[in-house]
Amino acid sequence: MSRTFSLWGLMAGVTSVCVLVALAVNFPGFALIVALIVGYFIPTIVVCGVLPWFSSRPTLTVNVAFLGAIVGFLIAPPIHAISGGTHEFWDLYARELEFKALPAALGAFFAGFACVAFFPWWVKRDIDRE
Repeated sequence: MSRTFSLWGLMAGVTSVCVLVALAVNFPGFALIVALIVGYFIPTIVVCGVLPWFSSRPTLTVNVAFLGAIVGFLIAPPIHAISGGTHEFWDLYARELEFKALPAALGAFFAGFACVAFFPWWVKRDIDRE
């Protein structure tokens, strides 16, 4: 990993944040919908990001956890049509978040945990050398 300062990386990050904020200001309804959809996947992203720290094969662990998340998301109950006022919308969103986000996160956790159990971090990649 390079320890030098990267002006290109800094400018790309700042520009990306500025573009996202400008889009959110100009299209607030669309930005809210995108934020709510991304909110469904935050627990799964956290699980897929933490599990590779404990495995000797982090790439395999992320791939298996991602497949587990897909399976968990597909077996979750379908999202119902949302209608009504703002108060009802947030109640339904919270309920749907539990029904859609948790199966995906649990699928990622169990699949990734199985991969970590078979390839723990203390193995030190001896399998790859053979």
